[in-house]
Amino acid sequence: MEGKDIMVKRYYLYLLIILIICFSTTASATSIIFPPFEATSGQAINIPVIIDNIDNMAGIKLSLEYDNKILIYQKGEKTRITSSLMHIINDKKPGKLIIVMAGARGVKVTNQAIINLYFKVNNIEKDTVSTSFVVKEIQLMSDTLKEIDCNIKVNPVVITKNKSKKIEKQNPAKELKKEAAKTDNTNNNENKNDNNKTNNKKIQEKSKDIQSKEKSKDIQSKEKSKDIQSKEKSNDIQLKEKSNDNQLKEKSNDNQLKEKSNDNQLKEKSNDNQLR
Repeated sequence: MEGKDIMVKRYYLYLLIILIICFSTTASATSIIFPPFEATSGQAINIPVIIDNIDNMAGIKLSLEYDNKILIYQKGEKTRITSSLMHIINDKKPGKLIIVMAGARGVKVTNQAIINLYFKVNNIEKDTVSTSFVVKEIQLMSDTLKEIDCNIKVNPVVITKNKSKKIEKQNPAKELKKEAAKTDNTNNNENKNDNNKTNNKKIQEKSKDIQSKEKSKDIQSKEKSKDIQSKEKSNDIQLKEKSNDNQLKEKSNDNQLKEKSNDNQLKEKSNDNQLR
């Protein structure tokens, strides 16, 4: 009995492991999306086939059906992301498309359209008609020829007879691009604002440096002016002192001359007295 219990426990354990693996594989599988679409009777529309996330798509085969009484197929075009892949679209049977794309190297796709399908909406009698694509077969391959698991998410195409009705979502792929462009523009504007702030700071710093240099030059020129004025005053003082010295010397010479003259007069008088 104990041996049977152990075998049963092992069986349930293995079953649990297999279920975990299956659920994890399903959770991480790639999804092919036909987005919701609104159009009016007689309108030409472009429906993108979107893949949400795949790192290495080198080939795809997609077989789908549509209501050719409502939608009239026109053409299919690759997108920028799948431009390196070859593609063939078999539309010989009305209401059925077989799309094959392949390349030597895989491409990475993240929430992007891999192909755009162009239709013309037929005139309808009812006010509103809803139609959906039916995916009959889907195969995804990597460039190592490994098949990639994928899920399918198909949303309806709603057709209205009223032509005056505004269509808010005509092209989801374009809206995704617009949102990405808005985000890029916002980031660019933020970067520009940051650059402008940095440039303004640099300009302010340069202006402060220039002002400080000008102040330093003014201070130096004032100091030079003061030095020149002090030197001129010193020269004036020296000139005055020299002039005073010269005047004193002249006075001294005058006094000496007078004394000599007096001495001479005294000598002459003395000689005269002797002669008498």
